Amino acid sequence: MSGLFFSDNPERPEVSDFFCGVVEGFYGRPWTYSQRRELFKRMQSMGLNAYLYAPKDEAKHRLSWRQPYNEKEAENMKSLIAAARDHNICFIFAISPGNDISFSDEADAKALQARLEQVFSSSISSYVLHIGFIKILNGVFSYPPNFSRKKLIS
Repeated sequence: MSGLFFSDNPERPEVSDFFCGVVEGFYGRPWTYSQRRELFKRMQSMGLNAYLYAPKDEAKHRLSWRQPYNEKEAENMKSLIAAARDHNICFIFAISPGNDISFSDEADAKALQARLEQVFSSSISSYVLHIGFIKILNGVFSYPPNFSRKKLIS
């Protein structure tokens, strides 16, 4: 994972050049923080190196994506990210605003940026932006009519 995962701990084992791991990206009750920590231990013992946090039924992942984590949630996330690092797991954060984001709305762009900045302050360097159900017509992506990459990415 050269260039994608950085370790300043010389005692960590060598990591591979590609991600191999677990995606928590299902509908239903999300895993608990303690279940995720146990997962990281098992992943390390199996040589896995990446975890994608994308629980569909965690409200602030998808339906309430604009709302920042409260203090307790933010502390839990920081602790979880640290636990992943302790087991040489690259923690990849996902957010899924696709249900109701307005791609051309400045407020939505700022809300998305604020959410990502909150998580980046927890020492992650990788994220996934799940847009959702984008249609493909005749081999061409059909974006929503209000889609603007410039506003979303800038």
